[in-house]
Amino acid sequence: MSHSRRSRLSRKIALPALALALSIVATTFSASTSTAAVDRQPSAQHVVDSAQAELDRIMALQPGGVQVSDNAVVWGNADAVLVVPDAGESVAPDGLGENVRAAKLTTRAMRRLDASSSTAKLSAADDPDYHGCPGGWAIKDYYCFYQYRGFGGRRMQFTGATSAGVAEEWGFNNGTSAWLSRDVDCTVYAYRHNIAGSGWMWKQPENSRSSWVGPSNDNAMSKWTCP
Repeated sequence: MSHSRRSRLSRKIALPALALALSIVATTFSASTSTAAVDRQPSAQHVVDSAQAELDRIMALQPGGVQVSDNAVVWGNADAVLVVPDAGESVAPDGLGENVRAAKLTTRAMRRLDASSSTAKLSAADDPDYHGCPGGWAIKDYYCFYQYRGFGGRRMQFTGATSAGVAEEWGFNNGTSAWLSRDVDCTVYAYRHNIAGSGWMWKQPENSRSSWVGPSNDNAMSKWTCP
């Protein structure tokens, strides 16, 4: 076979093979691009699942809580309350958030937490500077710990009847950047370690607040007292 004939035959074989390879590459690229586009689309359930995962995590650490909305869990007679933001949001909602389960608000103290209730007396209605920390009541005022500076992230609320606590038991050990106290009839003392009197960091008198605890205290609180 002549050299020129062999060359023409080689080109006939090579060209279809090249076309097939390019087709496979294009198909693979198209599929991966399509998958990436789908992955970037937020799930319709993402907001609920994200908030729910945080609620479930803390309820597992602190049994006995009752989920009263998509964003909130209440313990006891509303003596402790957790409110978490929706996915993509940086601030927990005032009150109890979305889809409040009114039937589970079995006491007056619980019903007061529902911003949509006619019996509610929430900080948002009285003074927006209280960042969702309930107060203005004769009893059951709260002090609140916030996940992020500027009163953002999860909000953990305790009434003045809660005289002490260990943050780890509530799922926010080394996870406090801001705080706020209403008229709780006690002064909160925050500690770096779980042993009271060790590693004292700050005190928060009633009717006071701090939008940031500062660089040395940020995300370092492990225990508090409110004697």
